[in-house]
Amino acid sequence: MGEVDSSYAMTGPVLQLRHALDARGRNLVRLSIARSMRIPDTALLLPSYTFNGSYDRATTNSPIAADSVGNGLLRPETTTSVDLWPGTGLCRRVGC
Repeated sequence: MGEVDSSYAMTGPVLQLRHALDARGRNLVRLSIARSMRIPDTALLLPSYTFNGSYDRATTNSPIAADSVGNGLLRPETTTSVDLWPGTGLCRRVGC
C-alpha cells in the first residue's frame, strides 16, 4: 500500500424545536435533528499485520482466531438523526 493522506472535516449542526400545544405550555412536541461523525480507531488505520496472540501459532486463521491488518483507506462514519417526541413542560407560574 502506498502513502495515504487523509483529513476529515464536517459541520455538525444541531437543530432543536419545541412547540406548545396549549396556551399554558403543559403539552409539548419536541423535534431534534443532528448530524455527527465518528472517525475510525487508530489501530484500524495502521497498515501493520497483527497476529492473534490468544491461540497458538499452529492454529490457522479463522473467524474465531482471526489475525488482522489495518486499512489506511477507511473513511469516517457519518449519521443524521431525527427525534420527534411528545412531552410535558414544567409550569413556571403558580396555579397552572
